[in-house]
Amino acid sequence: MQHHASENDIVVTSLTTETIDARIEARFAAMLDPFERAQMEKFKFDQDRCAYVAAHGLLRHSLSARTGYNSGSWRFALSPGGKPFVEEPAAASAIRFSLSHTRTMVAVAIADGYDIGVDVEACGRSNTIDLNIAEKYFTSSEITLLRELSELESKNQIFLELWTLKEAVVKATGLGLSQSLDSFSIAFDPLRVIKQDNAHETLQWFGRESWSLRHWLHRDHHISVAAHGQRVKPRFHLQEADIELIQLNSLLSGN
Repeated sequence: MQHHASENDIVVTSLTTETIDARIEARFAAMLDPFERAQMEKFKFDQDRCAYVAAHGLLRHSLSARTGYNSGSWRFALSPGGKPFVEEPAAASAIRFSLSHTRTMVAVAIADGYDIGVDVEACGRSNTIDLNIAEKYFTSSEITLLRELSELESKNQIFLELWTLKEAVVKATGLGLSQSLDSFSIAFDPLRVIKQDNAHETLQWFGRESWSLRHWLHRDHHISVAAHGQRVKPRFHLQEADIELIQLNSLLSGN
């Protein structure tokens, strides 16, 4: 079901790659610009190429569905930290977006005026949690939370929930490698971002402006989205991509 978004809505659209056949992949590929097509050709494995093409094609489709612009109208540029943003159409420059993909699912988040990030990971990414990874990238409070969980399944779930939420926050700031994952903590009940004392380089992101977070466990995948802005807290919506609608729109736009 496609959601008709208002200004304060953040819509995350997911798509499982098993639903994409060669014809659909070709439709998505036709939407891409020359740079994206060049990137597409670099992938060694078909699954990785398909996920990349689907994510970038779904992004254009989602932006067009949100704004009414043709899917071929979109041109993107990169911020100094490497975060992509809308360059054209100029009238849609307030639109923010983020995308994420694994071999089995892609996700695209669209917002109006909020800085956003989205991250997706498959539940079966690993059978056992590696606390060495947590100790390297997580804060002491997050590590303590993981250590206190007795069941392995719970540790795995909370680890991936924390990981995707932290990745979503980093994507929203757009600071790239200059922001460390242990410069902030994710806390639960309520779900929120807490600045750490070593977060000097990211202080501006943890001032009066508020963070809003959301996590879903959807089709054996963890999907997390983070939004940052001064306005009222956004409403989050998760929807699945309508393949038939994407095909129709791509045909109508000449892709």
